[in-house]
Amino acid sequence: MGNGLVVWRWVGIGGALLALNLAGCGDPPIAVGTDAVGDGVHTDVTKPDGAVDSAGTDATDDTALDDSDATTDGGSDATVTDTGGDVVLTDGVFIYDGGPIADTGAGTDDVGCSGGKVTDFHIVSTDPPNGGDNVANPFKFTVTFNTQVKAVVIGPNTVQVVVNGAIIDGTFSVACNSFSFTSAGPVLQASRVDVTLSPLVQAEIGYNLPNQQSFHFYVRGFDGMAPYEKLARRYAPTLRQAVVSGNDKYDQLRSFDYDGNWKAGDNGVNFSKFPALGEVGWSVIETQSHFFITYIYFWPHRTAVLAGVAFDNDASGATVAVARWPTEHPVAVTTWFKQKSSEEMWTWVTNESGIPKTGYVRAALPEATLFPTATDGWGCEGISGCTPKRFGGFLTSGNHQSCLWLDAGDSLNCTNTPATQVNLAWIDYAPGATPTEPATAATPGPTATYGLTSTFDTWWPRRQDAGSDGMWVDTTYTYEPPTGRPAGVKMVIGGKFYNQDTDASRPPWAWSWKGSDFYQLPTGTPFLDPAFANAKRFEDTKAPLGDFNATTKQGWSQDYCFNPYLYIDFRTMPNCVGSLP
Repeated sequence: MGNGLVVWRWVGIGGALLALNLAGCGDPPIAVGTDAVGDGVHTDVTKPDGAVDSAGTDATDDTALDDSDATTDGGSDATVTDTGGDVVLTDGVFIYDGGPIADTGAGTDDVGCSGGKVTDFHIVSTDPPNGGDNVANPFKFTVTFNTQVKAVVIGPNTVQVVVNGAIIDGTFSVACNSFSFTSAGPVLQASRVDVTLSPLVQAEIGYNLPNQQSFHFYVRGFDGMAPYEKLARRYAPTLRQAVVSGNDKYDQLRSFDYDGNWKAGDNGVNFSKFPALGEVGWSVIETQSHFFITYIYFWPHRTAVLAGVAFDNDASGATVAVARWPTEHPVAVTTWFKQKSSEEMWTWVTNESGIPKTGYVRAALPEATLFPTATDGWGCEGISGCTPKRFGGFLTSGNHQSCLWLDAGDSLNCTNTPATQVNLAWIDYAPGATPTEPATAATPGPTATYGLTSTFDTWWPRRQDAGSDGMWVDTTYTYEPPTGRPAGVKMVIGGKFYNQDTDASRPPWAWSWKGSDFYQLPTGTPFLDPAFANAKRFEDTKAPLGDFNATTKQGWSQDYCFNPYLYIDFRTMPNCVGSLP
């Protein structure tokens, strides 16, 4: 084969795979003195490309030679006529069909495929690189080798492309020392793509890959997320982070990849190497009646407040329910945190919401008290009459319980009484476009800014990355929804952070809530199906919310317009349009 382009399209006919050669590679042999389309040169080397030479008219934009092993470098070379009639320009001592050729100088006039004589066959690079993210969907990747690859061996039998356990169809194309794969269509948004190359992949000169090779990358999430991100900004909380004296670094908010990688195994040891720039994850799920905005707080380490409960990679969070009609307004906030042997989930509602303070509602408060108006304007850019409304979160030191500052807690959780506040040191975080590193905690605390990052676009694509080089202990968790509720795409994912205590900390899609001794929501329901989870919580107060009336825009809908984690997207349907500015 020459150094032109070979495209193989693998199609199934009657259960068999056929390889169709869609484009040639190089040009056919030609006689000396006769030029042909596809040559990178012409026989009269004194004439430019496109000119009439002693044998005829050369073709403009010629690219290929007919020899499979013509080589390329950056040197100026002697011109030698090969057995096919083409002029070959080479550098060094390379093998082609006419024997060794020696270079005579330096320059930039080489043509050909590979970069020199080789003694093995290996991958030089991939595009996207291993671990690359935010890749377009449908996707394309390219693998480049150190010498020319044998085109006939590249196909689905030697290169496997997998997403969520399923082999992905697509088109392979081979050009010189690289091949590309283009997926036949889009795959699940925010997903990991795994590529595995068999040792049967071979160079044109005969070398095989020494062993199986693999790499992965992540395709981007859903389009049209800017309005949801702006929504998350205008309800993002102010946070008061309590800090134990001398342990400031353990209680400062960070992103999971604060140290430049997504390896859970080194998160607990890299504090001193990187600035403490706070990040809070956000997710928005939308029904016909409400938005559910979940904020995720992350710490690389939890200190041993109680014996045996220190571990790396800790998380808690809160979900704000926002009514869409008649105008956008917040109605409830639920905080979540993990204890050693239990998961706590507390809910506050506004008086204006009409949800009574009974059963599993901790308190009903005026909207202005629970969601005071902020003056920063972040999240309201360009929206007439908009004002941010931010609940005041309180995050305890050490065990990182997610509470409200205005709530005094109880004897075990979120203790925040006037007596404890006397000796309390803290950091005040406000949301903003640019995270800033906090100063040492004090009373009252210094102010820092945290940023917002999409959980769906950062954590969710890595839902299957287990072990110390990934995020999770293992990938054995599968969401099992309540009866009659949407399950999304069945997939085995990580349900526990990789750390020293394998049951200590969980991502939001593995949160659970037990309403009574007789009823417990399946693990993951509070985050993945918040409309149902909240309705169950509120209806257990013996005051049903009522079904949603699409005409009057009243009631509580459990029908999703957009739920990225369950891959539900009905944003263009009539009952889902018109609420977000």
